[in-house]
Order: sequence, then C-alpha cells, then structure tokens
Amino acid sequence: MGVLARLRRGERVDHFETVRRTKDGRAVHISLTVSPVRDDRGVIVGASKVARDITERLLAQEALRRAHDELEERVRARTAELVNAYESLRLETAERQRVEEERIQLLTRLVLAQEDERRRIARELHDQLGQQLTALRLTLETVKAQSAGRN
Repeated sequence: MGVLARLRRGERVDHFETVRRTKDGRAVHISLTVSPVRDDRGVIVGASKVARDITERLLAQEALRRAHDELEERVRARTAELVNAYESLRLETAERQRVEEERIQLLTRLVLAQEDERRRIARELHDQLGQQLTALRLTLETVKAQSAGRN
C-alpha cells in the first residue's frame, strides 16, 4: 500500500526505507517517517516527514553480511580439514590395531612353538636317559653276573 494512501487515511508511516536523489544527483538510502498534519478541525492539510540517512547502516550491514559469509566459509573449510584429519586418524588407529592383533597372533604362535619344542626336547631327553639307564643297568647286571661267576 502506498505512503500517500496511508496518509490520506490518517495513518502514520514509520521507517519506510527508500532511495532518494540529492540535489547533486547522488543516491542516498533513507528511512522515512511520515505523519499526517491536521488543522483545528482534524482535516489532513499536509504531511510532516523526517528522513534519516541510513547509508552508513546499510554499508555496515553489508560488511557484516560479507564477514559472516566469509566466516561461514572458513568454518566449512576448517570443518572439512578436521573431518579429513579425523578420518586419517581413524584409519591409522585401525591399522595400528590390526598390526597389534597380528603381532599378538605371531607371539602366541611363537610361544606355542617354543612349548612344543620344549616338550619334544624333554621327550627326547627322557627317552635317551631311559635308554642309557637301561643300557647301564644291563651292563651292571652283566658285570654283576660275571663277577658272581668268578667267586
């Protein structure tokens, strides 16, 4: 709805933002407040307007928007870096865990092989000592039998 139509109905128009040209031709952003002016009988006879130059505010808002956009882009870039670093660490951790599990399996197999070898050596020693003791006993019995036959 237009400003003039609202004024004719007696309404006040607050902070209507528009662009106006100065006498030297520059465009100026303004915030316009327009109030109807009434005579003694209440008839609208004119309008009172206050125009505020809001160019600085709009420039500041635009600078703020650009800074916000730049910050958002930097946050997106940093987030992407962090996601990549996290993924790299996750993969490295998984690889280390796999290597550690493999090392534990190898150590377990080594310990089992050592135990098997110890048992094998123990059996061989047992068998050899048993054979040597049997041979020694037979020799002693033979020597005892020979010495008993000489007496």
